[in-house]
Amino acid sequence: MKRVSAIACLILLLLTSSFRAGAQEKRFHYGAEWGYSATFLRAWQYNYISSESYRVIDEGAGMCYFSNGTFYVNAGYDFCSKACISLYTGFAGVYSKRRVIPLELRLRYCPSGLREGGFICHAALGTVFPSGGMYGLCARGALGAGVRVPVFRTISVDFLASLQATLDRDRVKDPDTGADVPARYIRSNAAEYLALNFSVAVNF
Repeated sequence: MKRVSAIACLILLLLTSSFRAGAQEKRFHYGAEWGYSATFLRAWQYNYISSESYRVIDEGAGMCYFSNGTFYVNAGYDFCSKACISLYTGFAGVYSKRRVIPLELRLRYCPSGLREGGFICHAALGTVFPSGGMYGLCARGALGAGVRVPVFRTISVDFLASLQATLDRDRVKDPDTGADVPARYIRSNAAEYLALNFSVAVNF
């Protein structure tokens, strides 16, 4: 976990060091985002051998409701006057006892211009590093939109809503002992989560 955090911090530091070189052109940017995430749908597919040596196949899907918080920092580049690409990392909850450290690329588009107010939309794709309740690297993506409000010069605030999908590999529980099923006994292990996110972002 410390290694993952160090890598994410190093990437952000490298991008931030480029800001000073490109400050006069105002092509680089950075920011922070705080939000609320409501997970409302979960699907799962498990296939494993239990401690009593019989096979268990468990599949299903259902509505649910779990509240989680999110916090991201980002750094990126404005490749034209209306669009930019950014690298995001931070901390987010996905489901009950499922917390992740995301590392994703987000493409943002502002029809009226990045330095202007108005409609903004984005698409994101990346990976997540588990910090609890999951087995390894997983994927996630999001589509969102909102409103950008200019504050002062290059500073702006975004009010955003997005639909996010996260894939993970659960820590499967043995039905007889309640303990985690060892990875070597798991034939397939997948879960998908859909969530609505509402957030406020500050851009510099």
